[in-house]
Amino acid sequence: MTNIVKGVISEIWASKQILSPIIHLCDKIGPRPSGSDAADQAADFIQTEFEIGNLITSTHEFTHNSWSPEEFSFAIENQTFPAIPFNLSGNGQLSGDCYYIANPSKKAFEHARFDGKLLLAEASHGMGMHRTEILKKAVEGGAIAYIQVAKTPGGIVETGIISTKGIAEIPAVCISYEAGHFLRRKSQQGGVTVTINVKGKVGLAIGKNVIGNINTGSDETIILGAHYDTWENGPGAFDNGTGIATLLKLAEVYSQLEQLKVNLQFIAFSAEELGFKGSTAYKKEIVESREVSVPLMVNFDCTAYPRGQRTISVSNSNAINDTLGHLLEYFNFDSTINTRPPFGTDGFPFYLSKIPVVSLEQIDKTKPSYMHTAFDTPEKLTEDSLKNSTAIAGAVLGEIIRQKYT
Repeated sequence: MTNIVKGVISEIWASKQILSPIIHLCDKIGPRPSGSDAADQAADFIQTEFEIGNLITSTHEFTHNSWSPEEFSFAIENQTFPAIPFNLSGNGQLSGDCYYIANPSKKAFEHARFDGKLLLAEASHGMGMHRTEILKKAVEGGAIAYIQVAKTPGGIVETGIISTKGIAEIPAVCISYEAGHFLRRKSQQGGVTVTINVKGKVGLAIGKNVIGNINTGSDETIILGAHYDTWENGPGAFDNGTGIATLLKLAEVYSQLEQLKVNLQFIAFSAEELGFKGSTAYKKEIVESREVSVPLMVNFDCTAYPRGQRTISVSNSNAINDTLGHLLEYFNFDSTINTRPPFGTDGFPFYLSKIPVVSLEQIDKTKPSYMHTAFDTPEKLTEDSLKNSTAIAGAVLGEIIRQKYT
């Protein structure tokens, strides 16, 4: 391996304030849904950080649909509990009994009917059914609402998008772990009345992608991306302050290198939580129009969860997969590698266009991550974990550049 890769690793490990961008985004700005004033503040902060690193900056604006609750209430036999509607929840004011499914799976939904009932299901750790899939099964089975039980105790509720095709057919909410199990017990004791009222407002918002360029005069541009938007209920330290911190540190380190022979474009995407709207718009308007030629996209989403499994996913390139396999072995990096497509991330639109995509994450799928909750806060992160992930990301980029552009 060349000195450039080792130099990048050393520079990252020598940094003293790698958590600072996360603390600023979470503590000084807070939740930053795409199109909000807080998101604009975050975009300005990131652009300033790029400029401090002497990158050439710009912004890319796009329009997307927005949804916000105008009315919401949830009660179990007139007793209120922590709850939150999912984004794009269907509207409705209704009451009824529940049908409970402990571990949602395709097999669990076979021949199941919920006619006139509210489907109650527990959220799963890891790679279980996604809430959008569960909602679809709920509608197919005749449910009049979907209630997801949060997987983390402590009165925590988690949000997210519930439909990929506009407003959902039925109301969909998340309730706390404790409320869910109380509701389960009451239902098993002979029936219980749950009352839900959801009234959402649909509108338009303007999202903003923030771009920092290192131009070398090359005809090709490697894109490195991370999203900075969050849901309205959480500051987003892990998801995705960690990815933004990795992106900013790599921009700083690589801007100091003089021997680069490929352009690097660092992009902080917005509206990822809404279904990667920002990266999709950018890919369509800039990449597909051939304003830039992109041989590779590298995405950073949830890059540093202490003691979690660190994973590098490579898609659309066997050559890059082989290169990174040798890199991990040479440095004995604490990471696995796979060829899983970058589903659910800003890498996915580029993957669909057959562009090679490398994604890095560190997640413990057996424990709560607090993503999409008010408890996704900086004190749960560690400097060493973030440095390690960022150093690996820097080495990955450096080795790909070394292999192809030297």
